[in-house]
Amino acid sequence: MVSNGFVYLTMADKVGRERIAVDVGDLRNLLEQETQISGNSLSQEVRLLIQEGLKQRYKQRTLAQVLSLFDVEQLAKDSGICAPRLAELIVEADAPTNLELTKLGRCLPLNAVELASISRKPAKKDY
Repeated sequence: MVSNGFVYLTMADKVGRERIAVDVGDLRNLLEQETQISGNSLSQEVRLLIQEGLKQRYKQRTLAQVLSLFDVEQLAKDSGICAPRLAELIVEADAPTNLELTKLGRCLPLNAVELASISRKPAKKDY
């Protein structure tokens, strides 16, 4: 929904859905051009752009950093990988298997190939 220069995004969480106001201000003309090309509504287009932006950020992180952004218990349910194993991946105790990357690729914003790429990034340890 668009109102007074704001796009209201509805976000689902464990409790229900919530709305977030996003000030599109000076981006409105650019967004409207994108909606004409894509055929999406303004709020759909903003949602897609946010998803694309987050995906690009995830690609700059290590697998452990990406996994740590998600609820381990829910990720375990969604991926079929047990929570203790996900915890090992988050602390970079062991490299993920191809099967684990495939399972994670089904429930994360990055696919298995992208996950494999970021899983090879060197661990960022604090010394």
